[in-house]
Amino acid sequence: MKVGLSAIAVTLVTSSPSLVWACAVCGTADEGAREAFLFGTIAMTFLPLVGLFFGVYLVRRWLRTRTGDETDVHLPPT
Repeated sequence: MKVGLSAIAVTLVTSSPSLVWACAVCGTADEGAREAFLFGTIAMTFLPLVGLFFGVYLVRRWLRTRTGDETDVHLPPT
C-alpha cells in the first residue's frame, strides 16, 4: 500500500512541477528576491563552517594553555 501511494505522489509531482515550487523565489521575476535568496544561501552555507573552524581554534588554544605549550612547532634540541 505504501509503495502505491509513493508511486502516485511521484507521478503527480513529475507531471505538474508548478505545484511543488518550494520557495517564493522560484516563480518570481523580482530581482531583489533572487539576490536575497542567493545571499541568504551563501550565508547559510558558510556560517556553520566558520563556526566549526572557530570552535576547533578555541579547543586547540584551550589545550595549548592547559598543557603549557605556547608553540605549534616542536624543534629538536641542538
